[in-house]
Parts: sequence; structure tokens; C-alpha cells
Amino acid sequence: MNISAKEKSRTKMKKKLVILVLGLLSITLIMCLNPFAKHDNIDKDIKKTLVMGVSLDYPPFEFMHLGKPQGFDIDLAYMLANELDFKLEIKDMDFGSLIPALNSKQIDFIISAMSPSPERARNVDFTKLYYQAKIEILTLDSKDTEAVSRFENKKIGVQMGSTMETYLKKKQAGIPSLEILSIARVPALIEELKIGRIDGVLLDAEIARKIISKNPNLKSKVIEDFIGGNAVVLPLKSELTKAFNYALDNLEKEGKLRSLEQKWIVESKE
Repeated sequence: MNISAKEKSRTKMKKKLVILVLGLLSITLIMCLNPFAKHDNIDKDIKKTLVMGVSLDYPPFEFMHLGKPQGFDIDLAYMLANELDFKLEIKDMDFGSLIPALNSKQIDFIISAMSPSPERARNVDFTKLYYQAKIEILTLDSKDTEAVSRFENKKIGVQMGSTMETYLKKKQAGIPSLEILSIARVPALIEELKIGRIDGVLLDAEIARKIISKNPNLKSKVIEDFIGGNAVVLPLKSELTKAFNYALDNLEKEGKLRSLEQKWIVESKE
């Protein structure tokens, strides 16, 4: 009888051990599948609200409409919030202030049609691209757009802190006669163009076409040697970069990134 009791006791202990091991394996599996489970920024008792920095002057990617933020990037931000289970707070600021605000912890991440570049990558993390971009030179209809696109003896406007500004500065090294005007907000650049203070404005192709649709006295030309795209921006070496990439992969697989392009890029041209 004593031996039988011992065997029963050992059997119970083995069962408990198996249950414990299975439990630990389950937790490990969940941690592997859910990237936020091992990130200490978003967890049950940690920060549940993330502040996104954006410059709301860049339709169709980000703009104000009827007092509310709208656009491709705004919809994407809410999709990411839903995918990764955090509350989203949106903070509007000048484009050139976004990375300094991120590095001083005023905001947690940026989605604002921002392109990765070697210069920026020294100070921040970029996710995978969520949109492939082209740029165009925007001019008055009366101007020779082809001549303006060569930049020689021209004054070109760009948004301060943008990839286009970096691109033009590199061009300026080989074209000393190129003059650059950097302004914080796109509408101000368009006004400078309309009154003739600058010869052209360098913009994302979709932005340029959107502006032309409302200003028939303007026209544009694609800049062929520019290669870029838009990514989510996070603090340097952020533990959330992997999580955001994981979420973007899911959105891509589910066709949601394509649906955003259809809604904001394709349909906005029609």
C-alpha cells in the first residue's frame, strides 16, 4: 500500500511538472508571436497611449479637414494602433521640428511622409517602407518646366527638413547657381511660387498632382534620379521598431496598405 501511495504521489508530481512546463512554453510562444509582449513601452501596466508627430500640411498624406486630421498617414496610424493595441494621440507640428521632438521625447513616433536617409538614420530608427515615393518639380504653367528641372540659375523651394531639401543640397554641390528656399509649411511655398519669388517647388509626386488639381495655372515634371519612400520613424535603437515592422507586415499581407493607396492616391486623382 505504501509503495502504491508513493507511486501515486510521484504521478501527481509529474503531472504538475508537465503542466508547469507546458505553461512556460505557452508564455514563451506568445512572447515570440506578439512583439509587444516583450516590449516594455506597451504592456498591461505600462504606457498605453503613444503620441504621433505629424505635419498636417501635406495632402493626401496628412491634412486637416473639417477640424480633424485626415489622410493616408492618419489612417495608417490608426491601423497600427489597432494592430498593436495602443491609444493614439496626434500632435501637429512643423516638419522640421518632428525629429527634434522625437529625440526630446515630446512624441513617441512619426508618420509624416518621411523618407529614410543616411543623415536621418544616424539619429532615428526607420521601419520598412510603407509607400514608394517619387518627386516632381512644380512650376507655373507659363514656365519652362524642363529648364527649371535642370536647376541651373534657378531658385527652388522645398519643405524645411524634408528629403527633397537634402536632395537639392547635394545637387547644389555640382550646380553652384542653384538657390534653395526652405520653408516650414507647404502652403507658404506654393504662395512663393505663385507670386514669382521662386522658380519651382520640389514635392512628393502625389502632393504636386493634388495641388495642380486645385491650381490649373501650375504644372509639374517627374525628377527621374530621385529614389525614395515613406517609413515610420522611431527613436534610435527603439524596442518598438521590430513591433511596428511586424504590424506593417501584417497590414501588407492583409492588403490594407494597398487599400490606403487606392483610397488616398488612386481615387484622389480621379
